[in-house]
Amino acid sequence: MFSNFDLKILEDTKGVYGKAETIEAVARKGFSAEQPFAATLIENMKFSDGQLAELMQIFKEGNDNDHSASTWIKSNRELVNGWMPVDEEMKEVIETLEILR
Repeated sequence: MFSNFDLKILEDTKGVYGKAETIEAVARKGFSAEQPFAATLIENMKFSDGQLAELMQIFKEGNDNDHSASTWIKSNRELVNGWMPVDEEMKEVIETLEILR
């Protein structure tokens, strides 16, 4: 909705709408140790209200989730790249990919 129109959020001086909401990731015990790349990626993921609204709109309008996700990632490549965990081995892979471009 917000991505379709130039809407503004008004100040809620009386607290009618409650406090700010958050989205939390939950995993089973041991997940971070077994899947450190995925755990760090999920931990690094942060969305602004606008980015989340855009993402939700793309999925709402599309009928292929893979295509919708790919479209959003392409439009937000720098943001997504910033979420990626990078260790020394990964830095070498990234440098190699940059050379191949």
